[in-house]
Amino acid sequence: MRTARRILLLTALLLAGGAYLTLLLRNTCFFASGPDSSGYLSEAKLFASGRLTVPVAPLRELGVDGSLIDAFVPLGFFPGPHGTMVPTYPPGLPLHMAAFALLCGWKTGPFLVSPLAAIGCLLLLYATGRELGLPARWSAVAPLLLAPAAVFLAFAMQPMSDVLATFWILLAICCALRARRSGGSAYAAGAALAVAVAVRPTNALAVLPFALAVPFERRAWRQVVSGALLPTVALLGLNAVQYGGPFRFGFASVGEVLTWRPPGICARFHLWWTMRTLTPVAAALALVMPFLRPVPVRQRLLLASWFGVFFLFYGFYDYCPAWGAIRFLLPAFPAVILAALLVLQRGAARLAGRGRPRLAQVLVSIAVVSILAGEIDLTSEFRVFRVDDYESVFPETVAWTGRLVPSNALVVSGVFSGAFFYYGRWTVRWDRLDADRFMLLRADAGNAGRRWYAVVSDGEVTREEFLERLPGIWTPVGRNRDVTLYRLDS
Repeated sequence: MRTARRILLLTALLLAGGAYLTLLLRNTCFFASGPDSSGYLSEAKLFASGRLTVPVAPLRELGVDGSLIDAFVPLGFFPGPHGTMVPTYPPGLPLHMAAFALLCGWKTGPFLVSPLAAIGCLLLLYATGRELGLPARWSAVAPLLLAPAAVFLAFAMQPMSDVLATFWILLAICCALRARRSGGSAYAAGAALAVAVAVRPTNALAVLPFALAVPFERRAWRQVVSGALLPTVALLGLNAVQYGGPFRFGFASVGEVLTWRPPGICARFHLWWTMRTLTPVAAALALVMPFLRPVPVRQRLLLASWFGVFFLFYGFYDYCPAWGAIRFLLPAFPAVILAALLVLQRGAARLAGRGRPRLAQVLVSIAVVSILAGEIDLTSEFRVFRVDDYESVFPETVAWTGRLVPSNALVVSGVFSGAFFYYGRWTVRWDRLDADRFMLLRADAGNAGRRWYAVVSDGEVTREEFLERLPGIWTPVGRNRDVTLYRLDS
């Protein structure tokens, strides 16, 4: 009877996972869009080609002085040595994208990474719940509480690193917990943590909860180190070759990434949006967990530190411009969900032990339904399933510009520079120019017989600042959504 129930539960989970994956794929952005996604995708193409740097072609084509190289470097890259540029982002996600592209082609492969990682997160959340001692039916609730979360859904449908970072952290901690029963799992745990850091360097913050999950045994820790050794050496070697130092991760060094700033807006921001995303009910239940004596102390410390280290770091971070920035805490969201379920499960068991099983069922149902209702409401409020419509302005603008602008013209852009580069066109960054530098570039472009155009969105820069940086008569020649195409006439 028990086996039949497990088979039924597993079947239900697989069917639900298939339906969820179908929903994700129907709304996935199968294109490069903003600076982050286009940067990751361009870096993936770079790795697939066997190169680590890109020659900045306009320097040679226009005969421009090397000091102006940054004017041609798109978002997602920064100037490298000898007239080249190197990627801004860590290599973890681009390497996944390159691997999937080799398997499924560039049109589809790279864009499958986030949706498939999302499914992996849901399965691992269930498995981690089981490793923490939750009964099967309680563990099955955990993925149901993560799946509809607005930020999880939104970034599961975009070529971004957030969901993949969550997947590898979950895998690392799940394998570390499983190492109590299976020695080989410690190797996988170490490797998973190393890959998690390659995907996002700040995932190194998870070392504390990870250490609490690994058994306190020399053998287990030797296996963890052995599992982490190869991917760690590969990552440090790549960093040394590409960025000039093993502990530089694209945009910053380890020291710069971990430089805390005075707390303020971002601490309040992440507290508020954690409660809005996972609802105050889940947050309140999770806050009770550290004081829940039936839960082993080590598990309480594991879950509390899992969320706590990420919250503390990003609470002192200085970048939280809009609700989507809560994605930085995605790798820690499983801790909140599992803590809430542990509190509910222990509370229900206590009520049942006192002869009130129906009351326990009612209270648990109310809590779970209220969490789901809050998450679904936020998902609807932010129109998460229209993310591909919003982001499609990037490839659409690139294609539209290509139809209206001569192939040898110089195009000025800012936020669209990464998408232009991914789809094969170099642009000039308006935000890297001032009036003097622009005049130098105009002279070089004029000598090469090039015309000037500009692609600028409404919220990107004011007309006054643009004209101050790039003086001249810019005539509007077309408009697509909130993007205007200008031609320099004089």
